[in-house]
Parts: sequence; C-alpha cells; structure tokens
Amino acid sequence: MNPVLMIGLVALLPLTALVTVIQKRPFYALISRGIMGTVAALIYAAMGAPDVALTEALMGTLLTVLLYLIAVRSSMVVQIGWLETHESLPVPNGSACDPLFEPIRRCCHSHYLELEIVRFTDKSTMNQALRRGHIHAVFGPSESDHEKENTDGESTSPPYVLRLAQHDRSLTRLFQSCFSDGRIDVVKSAGREKG
Repeated sequence: MNPVLMIGLVALLPLTALVTVIQKRPFYALISRGIMGTVAALIYAAMGAPDVALTEALMGTLLTVLLYLIAVRSSMVVQIGWLETHESLPVPNGSACDPLFEPIRRCCHSHYLELEIVRFTDKSTMNQALRRGHIHAVFGPSESDHEKENTDGESTSPPYVLRLAQHDRSLTRLFQSCFSDGRIDVVKSAGREKG
C-alpha cells in the first residue's frame, strides 16, 4: 500500500476518535464511531490482517453502532400523556408539533430529546400508565390544587400542569429548569407501581 495513504489512514484514526468524544448529540457520536471503526478495519486490512479487519468491521463497527443506536433511540424519547377528553381545551392533533406542546418540545429539543405524545381517552388508564412507568409525564390543564400567588397577592394557577413520574428525577430537574417562569407547573406524581 502507498505509504502516504497509510499515514493518512493512521492519522485519521485519532482524529475520528476525538470527534466521537467531543460530540454533544449522541447520533453524531454514533456516526463518527462508525467512521472510526471503518478506518480501523481499513488499517488492519492494509497491514495484512484480513481476519482482524473483518472482525472489526462486523463486531466493532456494525454491531456496536447498531446496538448503541437502538439504546440511544429508546432512551432519548420523552413520552408525555395527553387526555383527549379535556372539554375546555381545543383538542390537539396529538403530535409534538402542535402549538400547545411547543414549550415542552423546545425544552426537550434543547436537551437533545425527542418528544412523543401518547393520547389517552380515560384518565385512570393514563394515571396507571404514569405510575407503572409506561410514560414519563402527563400534560394537561391546571387543576385548582396547584394554585400560586402572584405579585398582587391574588391566587392564580398556571394554565397547564406537567405531572412527572416520581422516579424520573432527572426529567423533573430538566423540566423545572425549563419552566421556572411559572407558565407550566411541574409537579411529581405518586411513586412507581410494580408490574
């Protein structure tokens, strides 16, 4: 193999490793990890070790990236329940693009999370899904028990409440920091059920 090409491949390996480490978005880190594994496989093949190159290509690159992709995809989605029977509100179209969910979507996007709206027709089913950990939070209109006092001493409540599962401490901190202005009240629900 051409020595200049070999030096270029060898120099590309630490560069792609550095790019992998400094990425903030997990999907971009996976792409650069795949490139790093491909470069390593090419180096092994050029050095006369086709068995090691094949192992690196299949196990180190393909399988690793695929497994991490599945894990990252499932862990980067926030599922929020919405009760469709709120008579006082216009029914959203159920997508995260609806203007009603825009503040939550922006908060999730700023932390590299995807937002998924799960629609429910029954309040008890929705609350049970929250307690069992099938969804991360419930979003809906404010109820009277979440009232706050404004600067005039009058009792007001934010128009919406985001009720998070008790076990999701990191999401609670994330949403509390996003909605510290009081537009959306962030509260914790009861503990997680077994089963």
